[in-house]
Amino acid sequence: MDLARFGNLAHGDAERLAAALTEAAREWPSPRLRLAGCATAEAEDDPSVWVELAGDLDVLGEVVRGVPRSAADLRLYVDRRVFQPTIRLGTVNPDTSVEHLEPLLTELAAFEGTPWQQDSVSLLTHADRGPGAPPFKTYAEIALGQGLRP
Repeated sequence: MDLARFGNLAHGDAERLAAALTEAAREWPSPRLRLAGCATAEAEDDPSVWVELAGDLDVLGEVVRGVPRSAADLRLYVDRRVFQPTIRLGTVNPDTSVEHLEPLLTELAAFEGTPWQQDSVSLLTHADRGPGAPPFKTYAEIALGQGLRP
């Protein structure tokens, strides 16, 4: 799940961003999250099924808003509309029948995952690792500073 996208960052910019995020994250809360329910894309051209993020979404929102603010101080700007509190589970094959799909979506809609405390965010950078490998690598793991606020 993306909180923000920065495009291709030069090493120096990634270093400055990691330092700024690390400093700012000391003040960001650590939300308690879980996966719950599902959603499908509204667009005809996107046959995706998504698992929804639930829990302390307002608390997570503080982190989501803090990332672009910290980046803007470095003159790095992002599209703030990237974040969606969902994780793509998969896609529906166009040949899948409604009779097969409806029970699956009904079961997923009732899904409740185990809660976890999100205590960090990752700054990822592009990596050319070859075919079949992820096109990114973890540049920095940034700890969130506070526990859940009352």
